[in-house]
Parts: sequence; structure tokens; C-alpha cells
Amino acid sequence: MLTLIFVMETMIKDFSNIDGKEEQQKEIKNVDLSAPIVDEISIYDIHTKSQRKVILFWISVAVLLLPLADTIYLPAMNNIIQELKTNEELVTLSVSIFLLFNGISSLIWGVISDRYGRNLTIRIGLGLFIIFLIFCVYAPSIKHLLIFRALQGAMISATMVVGQGVIADIYSPDERGWATIDVHIFDNQTCNIQTTRESFWSENNQSAPSDYITCEQRQGIFFVPVLLGVILGPPIGGVLSYLHGWRSTFVFLAIFSTVILVVYVLIIPETHQYKVLVKYSEKKIIESNDISEPKLVKPWLPFIHLTDLTILPYIISTTVAFACMIINQILLATLLTRNPYFFDEIEISISYIPVSIAEVIGCLLGGGLSDKANKYYTNNIPEGRLVPGLVGLVLIPIGLAMYGWGYIIN
Repeated sequence: MLTLIFVMETMIKDFSNIDGKEEQQKEIKNVDLSAPIVDEISIYDIHTKSQRKVILFWISVAVLLLPLADTIYLPAMNNIIQELKTNEELVTLSVSIFLLFNGISSLIWGVISDRYGRNLTIRIGLGLFIIFLIFCVYAPSIKHLLIFRALQGAMISATMVVGQGVIADIYSPDERGWATIDVHIFDNQTCNIQTTRESFWSENNQSAPSDYITCEQRQGIFFVPVLLGVILGPPIGGVLSYLHGWRSTFVFLAIFSTVILVVYVLIIPETHQYKVLVKYSEKKIIESNDISEPKLVKPWLPFIHLTDLTILPYIISTTVAFACMIINQILLATLLTRNPYFFDEIEISISYIPVSIAEVIGCLLGGGLSDKANKYYTNNIPEGRLVPGLVGLVLIPIGLAMYGWGYIIN
């Protein structure tokens, strides 16, 4: 608790530096009798490096809630079946419906975030998410649990959507890298800029700046919480369910979410570029002519990409691979409670650790291979970054066959 208070005090002082710097600049200008010279500043430099790191950290923590809420109560699925007197299919549906509403509502949150700002969006999403978590704690039947889980998924998707928007707000394209996970899947601009910079330094026998971060390093910054959620969810949920019952997993999530919401209300500033432009209207911002007041757009417009036959195969293959992963996670939680295993919550949670580690290794390995493929194929194939995914398409059926064989032989 003391550490949290110290961190919050430090962040408050850090974010107060903007006003302090403005006052110092005004005093300096007042000394000069001539007309003050207003220096141009980029919209990406409104916040200092340390402030941007704090913003990135807390949006990453908020994103952690999504995978955590998805996996935290998987080890307790058998207990839910017994306590709510229901069947395995309906409890399994509570996991699927969470992800379904998560994906659908992300389209709506994106529109709201672009129109009304990042902070308002994430505050509403987190606030309602906490309310529905509390409802899940007191869910009297599987029907109520299904409804509240669907609403949870719809609300928490705001964190991922806002997170990608925040990074686009505070980092210029050549700084952004892979921080937004999937924004640059079909855009090689960022890594090409990085390659040009590194080539220039190499040709001129110069070393990169001490604070320079490569695309490969940026890839992990925003994706780390997603991986942590996958790894930490089952063990935390298994221990909580074993000691205090499956409802305690939602209590834990509610407390964790409340801390994040408080930080966003008290500390984290608005990063939406138009709102920042209005707030700092006295500054001469370089990109001011390129930033206009946002308007509400149709949330279903992204579906137009499904008609692009160059992208559709990758969307289908990714969807199938993700569906296989989710199905296997659910099967692991249900089959290990049967003969001949009869695992309890803690034993089931431990069995998720190898799966989670494999997912992390796959993400990191895939990211590295993707960057190498991008450098090798970019000149001939614009989608060269996606070539390593073909290896995954071959390995997934083999892995599924081995997985099913393991269950058959017990």
C-alpha cells in the first residue's frame, strides 16, 4: 500500500510538471520586451517521456484485466456446475459468451473513444465492468451468470480499444513500433523507419541513443499484460477457488479493477489528440492542421475488410487458430475433473502453466520471426511479415491431433 501511495504521489508530481514548465516559460518571455517567440511543438511531445511511460504502464495494466477475467475461473468450472446445479455446456458457454460480446462491443467502444475521448471511455467501461463483476458474485443461477458474463465481456473490451488509441495518441509513427499489437500488421512503415535509422547509424559508425527502443522491444511493451493475464489467470483463480470458492475470483477482479479506475480518475490525463489540441490551444502545435474535431462514424464499417480477398485468408486462419486455443483451454478445465484424473482447483490451475508458457513462447518467437520475414520479403511481398504464420497453420493440426490422442489414452 505504501508503495502504491508513493508511486501515485510521484505520478501526480510528474504530471504537474506541464503547468510548472508553462509558468516558467511565461516568466522568461515576460522579461523580453519584444514580442514573444512561440516555438512549434509536436502533439506527441505535449507529454514528457516519463509521463508517456506512466500512461503506457497503466493502460497496459488495464488491458491485463481482459485475459485475466477470461481465464481466472476456468479451474473452478466443475464447482460452478455443482453449485448452480447446471451442466457443462452452459458453464462452457459462459466463457464463449464473454469473448463473443468482447469482440462485438469493441467496434462500439472504438467509435465512442474516437468521438468522446479515451479517459471517459475507459472510465465508463471499467465502472460498468466492476458493477457486473459484483453481480456475478451474487449470481443465483447459471442464467444470471451468463448474462453478467456477457456484459462483463462487453465492458472490458474498452481497455484494449482505448489502449491502442492511447498509444497512437502519444507516440509518433516512428516511435510507435509494435506497441499496438495489431495496428501495423499490414503496415510496414514503422519498422522500415527503424531499419533506415539503424542503417544510418551503422554506416556512420554511430551508436543508437541510450533510450532507443527497437520494434522487437516495443512489441512486448503493450503485449506483456496480455501474456501475463494468460499465465496468471488460472493459478490465481485456482488458489482463490480452492480456498474461498469460485465467486471469490470475481471479488478479486472487482478490487483490482477499482484500483485501476481510481488511478484513471485521479491521475491519468486525456490523450485524445483533438482534446489535447483544444486544451493547449496557446501552443503552436505542428500537426494542428491535420487534427480535426472527431465525429461519430458507423461502427460496422470495419467489416468491409472482410470483402478484401487479400486479407480474408489471414483473418480466417487467425480466427480458427484462436478458436482452437480457447476450446482446448475449456476442455482442459473440464476433462481433468473426470476419471482417471479427478483434479481439484489447484491441480487444474497448475496444469495450465505449461500451456500458458507455450503461448508466451509462441508469441515472442512469432514476433521475432515476423520482423525477420518483414526485412527479407518486404521488397517483393508487402505482406511478407505474415509468412511465418504459414508454419503455424501446419503445426496447429498436428498439435490438435496429439492433444486429442493424449485424452483418448488417458
